[in-house]
Amino acid sequence: MRYSHRHFLTSAPALVATILVVSGAHAADILPIGTTGTWTDTTSARGLSADGSTVVGTASSATGDVRPFLWKPTVGDIWIHNGQPTWYYTEGLAINANGTVAVGAGYDGNYQRQWRWTQASNVLTDIGNLCNCAGAYATGVSADGSVVAGYSAAPGFHATRWTSATGLVNLGTAGMIESIARGITPDGTAIVGHGLVTAIGLRGFIRYGDGTWVQLQPNNAGEGTIALAVGSTPNMVAGYSGSEATRWESEVPMPLGILFGESSSVATAIHATGDVVGGHSGGNLVPQSNNNGGWIWTQTRGMVRLSDFLASQGVDITGWSHLDGVSGFSQNGTVLIGNGVYNGKARGFMVRGLDPLCGPWIDIQPEDTTVCHLGQFTLSVQAFGPTFHPPLFQWERWNDSFWVPLQNITYGTGTTISGANSPTMTVWNSSSVDVPGAYRCVMTAGCSSKATNTVMVGMVFSPPSFQDDGIAPKACSHGGAAMTVYPGPLGNGPFTYQWQREHFPNSNTWTNLSNGTTLFWDGNNPGVGGMIGGANTATLIIVADVANTRQLAKVHQRGYRCVVTNACGSNTFAKSLTVFLSGDTNCDDSINSFDIDPFVEWINAGNVATAPAGYLALNATQACWDQRGCWGDVNHDGFANNFDIDPFVGCVLNAPPAGQACP
Repeated sequence: MRYSHRHFLTSAPALVATILVVSGAHAADILPIGTTGTWTDTTSARGLSADGSTVVGTASSATGDVRPFLWKPTVGDIWIHNGQPTWYYTEGLAINANGTVAVGAGYDGNYQRQWRWTQASNVLTDIGNLCNCAGAYATGVSADGSVVAGYSAAPGFHATRWTSATGLVNLGTAGMIESIARGITPDGTAIVGHGLVTAIGLRGFIRYGDGTWVQLQPNNAGEGTIALAVGSTPNMVAGYSGSEATRWESEVPMPLGILFGESSSVATAIHATGDVVGGHSGGNLVPQSNNNGGWIWTQTRGMVRLSDFLASQGVDITGWSHLDGVSGFSQNGTVLIGNGVYNGKARGFMVRGLDPLCGPWIDIQPEDTTVCHLGQFTLSVQAFGPTFHPPLFQWERWNDSFWVPLQNITYGTGTTISGANSPTMTVWNSSSVDVPGAYRCVMTAGCSSKATNTVMVGMVFSPPSFQDDGIAPKACSHGGAAMTVYPGPLGNGPFTYQWQREHFPNSNTWTNLSNGTTLFWDGNNPGVGGMIGGANTATLIIVADVANTRQLAKVHQRGYRCVVTNACGSNTFAKSLTVFLSGDTNCDDSINSFDIDPFVEWINAGNVATAPAGYLALNATQACWDQRGCWGDVNHDGFANNFDIDPFVGCVLNAPPAGQACP
């Protein structure tokens, strides 16, 4: 029988490769920051530009001095100490949206001072210290770099705001004992931080653009609060309350949890949307060193250890013994920075190429499927956004060179689509014109969209049919047999397989087979037993269980069939297995004295192809003679010869039960 099949698609691998080229593909990786040069004994990543291009941080020398730097993955370290050659212990603390303005603090030999650096000037400019005493730190900068937030001794610490027009302005304490600014909104209007309040200790605050101050309330009464980061608006603030990382949305606190095995958590970074938070475990403002306690959080994922998350995203973290904290996210959510230990040294790091953390993520991908012509199929995806608000879904089909969004409609061919904008799309009356091809689902949530893997939908036109190989399966009791089914046409696949055994010989009732021992259905008699393999493949194998000194027997001689299924239905193809018993020289299914004379005829004649007349005169057959390599190999050494005489005699004298072979 010959088969033909229709082609509706370019080969699947070629089509998927074409789609990947059009769509683009990337792999996330982690890069150590500052690994060469004098000032790279240790490095610390403190801030990330919103565009994800530039890191600001602090590096130390072996002598313990500290310098600020910028770092770009395409350039490496950029030292920004120009203009203040006498300053030392100078820290880079924050950076603007495109990496052209950085701010921080440095010691001028007398006092700590705030500084601002611009790419245009390439100079650290001293922007002040309120009292020219003690310390002053610039800790945040607006997106355009024009507004700087920080704090300075006055002589107690007071939050500050700087612009080129106003200089360094004392924002006061709003009734608190002191105030410390930790972050500023991109538009430069609102500042967050913390202060010291009589009786209740630390209290986080938001200073709005109109000058109004609001203290951030704790998760639990009596806890102190600290605000360390702010999103694109003051409605999203991150820090901690008591010993637990906390996010405030519209001033309402939400505890984010504590990693398993850790005692505390601190939120140090928040995405512009507020949907993603990062931080560290242990310690307070500074992560506890070497505890691998860095984490990220979204509503749907909860708090996840950073090393575990990166591993799940396929990021190779070889060399990083610890990832201790997260200190920034890019606007598009594909880049994050933090600090850890790389090859034994404290290092800042950048992870780039991530699927947007602030966008949807896929838990279960759709799978390839095949549909019967004019039949029904479904495609499903399980996906989540960063928040509990579900993503928007759009199923698409590839149209030779671009993706076409699908709609809930009925085509002229009768093909009907339902659920084109839901996690599960169902298609009825599938026609060969509208259905076969490549599909994907695009989910939109938070800051981005994400497409599933491309899946292929094939089409078949009829249930399986079969081509007989013409091989009648035969098994020797101490050997085995293989039975193969050949479904077709080839274009009607893929096929699934389930082999079955006839419940009793000639009963035409069938029971599914599973891989493993036959003892649960063959009677579990001493010396009798086989092993099944390939029960769900095109080829079934049944062999003697020689490992447990068991052989096949006549109980295994019965019908076997395979139920083959495709998208259009199922069909069966059956084979009948004949089992020949070692020592049963006349093939009457029993070993007894009637086997002696045929055995002698075989010994006298040798292994000639045609059965001798004396053998046939004993009511034996040519078909039985053809199996002499089985029944004559009584000692199971793989050869039928004179060495089998003594084992044969012993077997006849101690004959096994009918239907069983010589042991």
